[in-house]
Amino acid sequence: KVGQWAMAIGNPFGLRNTVTVGVVSQIRRETDSGFEGYPEAIQTDAAINPGNSGGPLVDLDGKVIGVNFMIYSTTRQSAGIGFAIPSNTVKTVVNQLIEKGKVVRGYLGLMPTDLTPATKQVYGVQKGALVESVEADSPADKAGIKESDVITKVDGKEISSALDLRKAIQAITPGTTV
Repeated sequence: KVGQWAMAIGNPFGLRNTVTVGVVSQIRRETDSGFEGYPEAIQTDAAINPGNSGGPLVDLDGKVIGVNFMIYSTTRQSAGIGFAIPSNTVKTVVNQLIEKGKVVRGYLGLMPTDLTPATKQVYGVQKGALVESVEADSPADKAGIKESDVITKVDGKEISSALDLRKAIQAITPGTTV
């Protein structure tokens, strides 16, 4: 939760077994600085410096809540804005690597965006993901999904946002009809 104490463990600048302390500053923070936009990063002000990537972000009980992977900084040193991949995401990826030797995710082939108050009114919905574009010959295109459609459910699961849609699609085994 935002405000929860967190500790980043790693080897910043080669200094082994270093622990820094801070709080969770934000959850589900979208990042796009040099990465493909990781949609669920945990933001923390616990100092994360080069060498901490791959180290755990833990709570005060020592439970891993994330894996450190990135900082925002103009100096390549901690500016109090670090990011970790949530542990539940890490578990899913690790399990797939162990079971299948690779990460397998569903793919729809569209670009979703969140509904704004105005688009909610225009489309007469309160929740969902607005389709911004559809790739030609993608599963979405073959299913007849069009630009400006609003997706409110996937396989019976309610969709409240673009992130919900991404997560729902990624969890579906490729080749499955929903």
